[in-house]
Amino acid sequence: MHIPDIDDKSYLRNHNWANAVVLHLLRKERMRFHQLCVFPYNILVLVLEDDGRAESYIRAENQTFFRPLLRGRYYFIPTGCRAEYLLLPGIRYYTFHVGFEFHPGIDFYSNQEPCCDGDASEMIEKMDEIWKEEDELHQSCAVRALLLDFFLKHWPRHRPDLRRSHELVQLLGFIHEHGNAEMTVESLAERLSIHPDTLTRKFKLAFGVLPKEYLNNFLVRRASGLLQRPELSIREVARELGFRSEYYFSRFMKKRTGFSPGTYRKNFLTSHVSQQEAERFKRRETR
Repeated sequence: MHIPDIDDKSYLRNHNWANAVVLHLLRKERMRFHQLCVFPYNILVLVLEDDGRAESYIRAENQTFFRPLLRGRYYFIPTGCRAEYLLLPGIRYYTFHVGFEFHPGIDFYSNQEPCCDGDASEMIEKMDEIWKEEDELHQSCAVRALLLDFFLKHWPRHRPDLRRSHELVQLLGFIHEHGNAEMTVESLAERLSIHPDTLTRKFKLAFGVLPKEYLNNFLVRRASGLLQRPELSIREVARELGFRSEYYFSRFMKKRTGFSPGTYRKNFLTSHVSQQEAERFKRRETR
């Protein structure tokens, strides 16, 4: 009896954890923004209309990337890349803050990946249609499909090996369940009954990032989400994250991102927040 070969793709179940996390999707018009900063997510900008003088730009530090922002172009800045953004009145654009994670907090892209730019006319046309969508679930799925298509076309050169120590993967889950500003590499090592230096070496080998840097990135990402909630004061956000005071939280955010918590909230509070809610949280912060 002849049994034909079977084209088996059952291993695909091992890759179901890949997840596109969209923190911000904003459409901005006629604004001025000039900042040297680091974002905890990948940045994708689609330029709808430029300033007419090619004076708006993105410049990435430690990379030979300096680009004027031109109509119909996309600009991709990988997570953790320190960059200078100059956006002048007259420019209109979509901007995505998006993570492409294969484990919680471990992105496919890192500051080892090059920034890139290219033609965005097709993406802009699709986004214009998606933006008009009234069904929120359908809109959300369409945005993720658009981003996943982009990621497939711009697959990272330094793609991580997805085979990981089960013990370290469990540790990532523990951090996301209980992590705060008081958590340290030493406390995590104690949990695994190993020396901190051993944890640092294994963690770096497994995920390509030091555990201390991972903890800092985790706090920034969590802070970014909490700052989206206008009912929470910055003091309450700091307390939720386990910082000793609002001062230490502000110093941490400024050092890690280039923004104070108040400035971050002002620039990236999502558009679905009503004007009344926005004014209410502004009054709370000035008390």
